[in-house]
Amino acid sequence: MRHSPAQFRIVSTAAVLAVALLAAPAAAQTDTQAQDSPAKPYFNRLLVGARLSILFNDLMNTETLSSSTSEPVFQLTNATTSTSNQLGAGGSIEFALLERLSIALDLLYRKAGYKSNLETSLGETDPVVTRKFERTRTDYWDFPVVLRFYDASRSERPSRTFLEAGFAIRRVTHIRTFSEVLLPDKTSAISEAPAVPRNTTLPGIVLGGGFQLAGSSPVKVVPQIRYTRWLGNTFNSPPTLSRRNQFELLLGIAF
Repeated sequence: MRHSPAQFRIVSTAAVLAVALLAAPAAAQTDTQAQDSPAKPYFNRLLVGARLSILFNDLMNTETLSSSTSEPVFQLTNATTSTSNQLGAGGSIEFALLERLSIALDLLYRKAGYKSNLETSLGETDPVVTRKFERTRTDYWDFPVVLRFYDASRSERPSRTFLEAGFAIRRVTHIRTFSEVLLPDKTSAISEAPAVPRNTTLPGIVLGGGFQLAGSSPVKVVPQIRYTRWLGNTFNSPPTLSRRNQFELLLGIAF
């Protein structure tokens, strides 16, 4: 049986309305679920990454000490030069305790060292001169643990600033020393006995601040500045002194 155009339009309209009525509850349910489900945070509760440290100041003092006497005529000059590496690297872990509060742990490694030259002279007309050269290298392992306070929650926006405070532990390992003494009779004595530090394990206080940036990729970027006040000297044999104030720029990535 053939239908007229008017009947065809009526049947088509009814079919469209039926489909719309059937689809409306499903669409409404989908919208409700989308509204009820929370937005994915920009930063995960647990972040693991890597860090690069760049020191603003050196790990060791560069200094020269001189002394002399007239009776007897005696002169001493002792100079130390730092040979430490300004760069360090390591890993990091951060766990969000609250939306704006987290705890962060770093493990940073860098090489430290110094060269020293000691010269003594006894006598005036024909002085007896003794010279000693020393080169020491060692490994520094820094373990800072800090609390970070953010200005925004993990889900609020993809960039936020933070302040941090905590403590650090420094461990000195693998000390290598080469020393040579040139005696007045032109003979020399060589030793490879490692230098003895004042403290092989040293605590410190940490303060800092920076940014946490999240882009479209899973990688998070964390640049910051940190200050550490070490509560002692690793090496303390003047003029060979390790610095107690440490300023550094940290560049990190996290996932």
